[in-house]
Amino acid sequence: MLYAQSGAHTPSSAVWEVFFSSDGKRCLTMSLDEAVLWDYPQKKTIWIKKAADLGGFRDLGLFEGANTDPGLNYLIKKNPSDVRPWAALIDLNTFRYIGWGWGQLQFASDGRIPVIQPNQGRNQNILYIIDPKTLEKEKIADKMYRIHLAEKGELIVITQQDKNFHENRKDNRYYSIKEKKFVDGDVVDPKSYYNTQLGRYVVKGEENLKYHKVELVSITGNEGVTTNFIKCRDQDDKEIKSFPIANPQSIHWAKTKICFISPENTIVKVLEHKRMVDNSDMSLSFVNTYNYLTGQLLDSFELTNSSANVIASAQAILDQGKAKAQQQAQINNLPENQLKQRVNMLSFNGSYVINQKTLRIYKLQPEKAAYKGGMVSLEAITSAGNLQAFEKIDNLENKAMYKSIKGYKVCPYCQGKGATQTYKEHEIDQTLSKGRIITETTTYTHGCQSCGGGGIIPL
Repeated sequence: MLYAQSGAHTPSSAVWEVFFSSDGKRCLTMSLDEAVLWDYPQKKTIWIKKAADLGGFRDLGLFEGANTDPGLNYLIKKNPSDVRPWAALIDLNTFRYIGWGWGQLQFASDGRIPVIQPNQGRNQNILYIIDPKTLEKEKIADKMYRIHLAEKGELIVITQQDKNFHENRKDNRYYSIKEKKFVDGDVVDPKSYYNTQLGRYVVKGEENLKYHKVELVSITGNEGVTTNFIKCRDQDDKEIKSFPIANPQSIHWAKTKICFISPENTIVKVLEHKRMVDNSDMSLSFVNTYNYLTGQLLDSFELTNSSANVIASAQAILDQGKAKAQQQAQINNLPENQLKQRVNMLSFNGSYVINQKTLRIYKLQPEKAAYKGGMVSLEAITSAGNLQAFEKIDNLENKAMYKSIKGYKVCPYCQGKGATQTYKEHEIDQTLSKGRIITETTTYTHGCQSCGGGGIIPL
């Protein structure tokens, strides 16, 4: 089977994210392996970069995995690391790479980035907006809680918390990106009311406004197969058109998604995928353009390079990865490693366990090598000092025998001694004549029933 060879992405990694510039002339596509900037009208690449060259990608396809400015000059993306900085700002023209320490990862309509400097206390945060080119920041507001962008990035909605930690609309402030000033909330965010005649909420004065709602709808059949449709409705939620897309199923965890809508031209662009018929390890990614009023497929842009040599190279890399994974699986399946994995799973719920019969407390030691016969190492915790102990992993996993606890404290009943004492007195007449009485006192020592003799109890 022959495939088109116009794309640039490797077929072993589906495209996860697509961004269009506001004028539609540039397009950025991202997979876990590479990023490609396109001259979209010409369907030609401007550049191709390996993911590693851009610091790697994380959470692609999610809301804040990656975002671009309206002109496709800058990219903010999460880094595949739990070490700061967790994100990076990249100039898509010069490839300047800057660690991004702010928690906000979205661009406003003018290409700047609203960020929040958190401070202690309710409504004590500060809002700045940063120019990605100069990194200069402008203070916009203080004494605020958080923000969200509205009206396609034209408006910053600034919220506050009341004494009950609720955000009330009446306390919102509105900053216009275009006008660079605060504006009247009733104008930019007017209240709606329920119109009984129309049967929906509308803004006063917009009762006769006509518009379309375009969305991706997934339907799962009786056999568990999910088919993706485009559905177009009018302002009254009346369906105008519903049609299946050309490649209706998502693959490789890369979801089918709408990436561009033009109300002026009544078109919708959809990121789609399909597996190669003759090689299930490989997939093709497309941006398909439809008229959402008629369902007509107007254009299909293949993002994947499916030439024979690229497929062969991608397959070789996949095979190497599979061989390494198989080798690692064999190592993981060794009895001693499986035992370690089971101990690690137990330690996820806490470092300490208690024997529910003896009430003794133990600390798990997943870092220590497994003992013979399915036994694992434990540290027996007592008020008198800790001891080495061993237990069968099957017993530790038995919730009727052991349960996880957060920690321990000194037993208040025995004061950490591990035992309690009771005293019993009785009188004995040692003579034939009355008057000479001897009192004997007997002390009985018992192991403390609250702590099992260990001197400690769970928190």
